[in-house]
Amino acid sequence: MPKFWIGSREYPSKKAAQEAVRDVLYGYSGGSIVDQEADHLLLLDLLGGLPRGRVPRGC
Repeated sequence: MPKFWIGSREYPSKKAAQEAVRDVLYGYSGGSIVDQEADHLLLLDLLGGLPRGRVPRGC
């Protein structure tokens, strides 16, 4: 089975990675602070993988 990576975290499968993200997503209520370092770092890795929007000229 192929391994799946999010940042430096290795998961045995894509499903395992999805479950880890889902646990963080539903582990906090809306507007609450993510106070667990591992959860915070996982979210940063997820956001870091997103493409950046185009910056308009002159900005």
